[in-house]
Amino acid sequence: RIRAIAIKGLSEEFPATAETQIFIEDVCLIDLYETNDTAQEANLLTTGESQLHLFCPANDTDWIKVEMNTNQTLTLQVDPMDNQLPITAEVYAPDHTLVQTLSIYETNSLISISPQENQLGLWHIQFMPFDPMVFGENTAYQVGIQQYPFQNVISITTLVLVTLIFGSLLLIILLFRKQKK
Repeated sequence: RIRAIAIKGLSEEFPATAETQIFIEDVCLIDLYETNDTAQEANLLTTGESQLHLFCPANDTDWIKVEMNTNQTLTLQVDPMDNQLPITAEVYAPDHTLVQTLSIYETNSLISISPQENQLGLWHIQFMPFDPMVFGENTAYQVGIQQYPFQNVISITTLVLVTLIFGSLLLIILLFRKQKK
């Protein structure tokens, strides 16, 4: 029960019956990608796309999947909307083996995946709050994807061979011109 007290100290009598009722609704906001609580339910995330997720209800986890093709490194950017929300991310290879576990504490956190030739296909990433009892509208985070081609590294041997071939061709051209004169 609530009663009012005026500035001059005059107080209202307690009412005989309750004037206010408080209800705590068992309602959970869900994101557009639910249900995605298992690897089998994961939504595909593609290059240039971003997805907004949130953890709700308690013990919620979110899964996404990404397609890995040859000659690419994939970088995910994870942005918790509230920097006070630490998130765990687990990255699984196509054969369902856990490859890496990351702790995400702030916006613009990056997850990079560089598969070997035998690891091409669908990769799965599971996101979960550090504390599984943290959930609700303040647990939103965004995930985006970018891909970068592998940088081809030229070995010293290749560089020497190319230089020798180019030098040999140049020498042949010079000798041929000299013979014409």
